[in-house]
Amino acid sequence: MTEPNTLHWRGLWHIIGLILVAIVWYLSLTSAPVRVDLPQFDKVMHALAYFVQMAWYAQLYRSHKKKLLVAGLFIGMGILIEYIQSFHPMRYLDIADMLANTFGVGLAYALSYTALGYPLFWFEKKLADR
Repeated sequence: MTEPNTLHWRGLWHIIGLILVAIVWYLSLTSAPVRVDLPQFDKVMHALAYFVQMAWYAQLYRSHKKKLLVAGLFIGMGILIEYIQSFHPMRYLDIADMLANTFGVGLAYALSYTALGYPLFWFEKKLADR
């Protein structure tokens, strides 16, 4: 598959990406975490949150080295947040959350090398073709 051209609204996509990261930090450290009483819901949400962040930034940083760096930063962020939670009276450190975060990053990283790794490019192309 031929790599699409550069993103034209890169600045906007970066701002949205930063908002996604800020939301994850907020939801991870708030004193009133979201609670849903479904089996493994928490782990699925962890994986989904880190999948979305990695999938987003993998479109902004297309080179292999930059994607590896972004993946490492998100995995590190997930570990750091879990350690910070251990100091919060309403939260606790959970290794399974770290693993779910890492799974989400890894899945998005792998998919970024497929045709599924280009939704922002597709979106911009659709708008340009109108």
